[in-house]
Amino acid sequence: MSAQHPDLLAYGLNRGNLHLRLWHEDDAAALVNAVQESMESIGRWLAWCIPDYSAEDARHWIELTRESWQGRGDECALAITDKQNGELIGCIAINQFRPEHRMANIGYWVRQSRQGRGSAAKAIGMLAPYAFAYFELQRLEIVVAVENLASRCCAERAGAYFEGIARQRLSVRGQWQDAHMYSLLPSDFA
Repeated sequence: MSAQHPDLLAYGLNRGNLHLRLWHEDDAAALVNAVQESMESIGRWLAWCIPDYSAEDARHWIELTRESWQGRGDECALAITDKQNGELIGCIAINQFRPEHRMANIGYWVRQSRQGRGSAAKAIGMLAPYAFAYFELQRLEIVVAVENLASRCCAERAGAYFEGIARQRLSVRGQWQDAHMYSLLPSDFA
């Protein structure tokens, strides 16, 4: 990790009505509420989004992601919040790092009540340039199940380049699924 951009860890990133910031321990209740609200829309795609997701699960995950930002993990996640009222909108993360190729994955989800407003696409556009510099990456990938139309739209709205369909690329709830492969490069933000 590069020390060039400590501002994200201290202040977060802002654009329009969105604020991306580190997760805090006191976000656990809001995270549980967002997960419970979103079973129908994101539960289908994310194995951890289950009806009995608890405050303990949330606190544990928040701790892991905070450790990742300190170089001790593989899920550098940020809360997507409303800059005006602080409401938790969702999450965006850089994960699945492959340092030998200077690449990683970018993943995201938005709570059901805030979907369809462009928050995920905007968050991708905010975090990707930062991630290229901070992690010294050359490539970010977005891997989306073919049937996950909402997530595909987010990637496309964010300007990610569609590279093709990878057969049986994702295991979603024990089922292998084909995935749309998207990429972002530093030059996409020049």
